[in-house]
Amino acid sequence: MRHKQTSSRHRQLSRHPAVIEREQITSTSAEEYVNYVTNCSVPKSMTLDEIKKVTHNDPVLQKVKKCPKEGKWDENDPDLKPFRLCADELTYNASP
Repeated sequence: MRHKQTSSRHRQLSRHPAVIEREQITSTSAEEYVNYVTNCSVPKSMTLDEIKKVTHNDPVLQKVKKCPKEGKWDENDPDLKPFRLCADELTYNASP
């Protein structure tokens, strides 16, 4: 049994995965990704507007919301302590 010989170019391409252009990978901005995660993380029993309303009316969450926005955390505030542990994972979205 003889195998049909392929060109070296075809053999090379078959051994190397396709290269994805850098622009395709970086085309989605961080803000778009955060919005996507936010929208996909809302439980089916709630709406994003309900979460915004409850957050707006919660004094602790209002303090938490200011921290990433202003870039500083009150080390002495016991309400903020649980949120400081994940401070690097929090973001602030100014959209209404």
